[in-house]
Amino acid sequence: MSERAARLLRTSVLLTGDRAEALAASALAWRGDSEDAYFTLYRTFLSRFRRWDRAPWAVRLSRAERAVLVALHHDGWSVEDTADLCGWKAAKVRATADRALAALGTTPEGLAELFTAADADSSDPDGLRRRVRRIRVRRRIVAGVCLLAVALPLVRTLWPTPALLDVQEARTSPSPVLPATMATPIRFGLRVMDSFPEAAEPWNFPDKRGGCAVIDVTGARWRIPDADGASGVEISQDGREIAYYSLERRQVVVRELASGAITPVPTDFTMNTLRFSGDGRYLAAQGDPDYGNTTEVIVVADTEAGRILRLPRRSSLLAGWAGDRLVVHTAEYKAAVVTLDGTPILTSPVKFRYIDDPGISPDGRSFALDDPETGLVTLRDIATGKKIRDVRPQLPPTAVLRRLYRWTAANELLIYAPGYGSAAVYLMNPVTGALRAVPYAPRAATEDLTIGAT
Repeated sequence: MSERAARLLRTSVLLTGDRAEALAASALAWRGDSEDAYFTLYRTFLSRFRRWDRAPWAVRLSRAERAVLVALHHDGWSVEDTADLCGWKAAKVRATADRALAALGTTPEGLAELFTAADADSSDPDGLRRRVRRIRVRRRIVAGVCLLAVALPLVRTLWPTPALLDVQEARTSPSPVLPATMATPIRFGLRVMDSFPEAAEPWNFPDKRGGCAVIDVTGARWRIPDADGASGVEISQDGREIAYYSLERRQVVVRELASGAITPVPTDFTMNTLRFSGDGRYLAAQGDPDYGNTTEVIVVADTEAGRILRLPRRSSLLAGWAGDRLVVHTAEYKAAVVTLDGTPILTSPVKFRYIDDPGISPDGRSFALDDPETGLVTLRDIATGKKIRDVRPQLPPTAVLRRLYRWTAANELLIYAPGYGSAAVYLMNPVTGALRAVPYAPRAATEDLTIGAT
């Protein structure tokens, strides 16, 4: 054992008595035989997360008082060096030393006699060496296990072997297919990359684009093999109707869950934005602007009357509904409200944050905008653009506002705010910010999540 290691061990004996070897070995294992080992030793000793025995000479002293006296009067550190060693100011070191000497009723000279009387050489140097080796071996084992835990999933992802693929498929049990009729309302819809072997091939693309799954109000998950993942699945606000692009029929369909009735919606495009009105009577569909030059075509299906309306091509991109009126946005990303025949009612100075922003309230009077940077939801008057109020959601400490999904009623907004809690999707009061959690929400919800019954 080197001279520095021996001095470090004597320091540990004066600090903590019988547990000196553990303290010294920890410092030597991490810092080696260097002056830095003193820094680790003192910071470990002073850590509030560790417990150490009291040396016999210092039973009346606190941990801080012992550290200061040993550093100043045994190791020979200056007041300034001791302050750096302990992470304090020099004034605190002086005050702590004076208080410790007063508690012992001695002087620095008398303290030296106490140190001499203490059995500072009682520990076995060979035992210290063995302890240091054990700590280093244990540290390497833990580091290796952590490295393997990080590397194995990456290796399996980048270079999957047939055997690994078989294990993955065997462990993944597919969700059951959504039954033809269902009395339980649907709460969530998801775009997923699950394998649906019975699904029809997308006729306009040779590659699979995923599929759709739904989660009902009990938390049960169901898959819809016939739904094209590119368009996703839209759910009515009461959770009793769903709409999606059918791969088998090659058109948008509205499916009533209780009766199983399927209503086709004739469209001449295959990449769709789908939006139910608040009462579920109307479904609006619009093609993707990148396909077929259908940017300005919006088709509205009246599910009660069985009518199909096509808005004039001058209308803009579909965003959602305000009552029985459509919400669109202009080329300047401004919000506009139009009737079902395309007649403009108003164009708001408020600009959309997202291309399909659902921020207009059901009565068409206010617009809600979320700001993930500040964590605030801002309400503005739709006609004038003036701010009505800022609302801070009353989220759990670890949750962070990520996105406003839509209004569910005149006095509730649906937000996505993941964190370490049990919920990620909440209903928020737009006046008080009070929240109630929506159960069974997927933990990794993104823009691909749609919401039904709440």
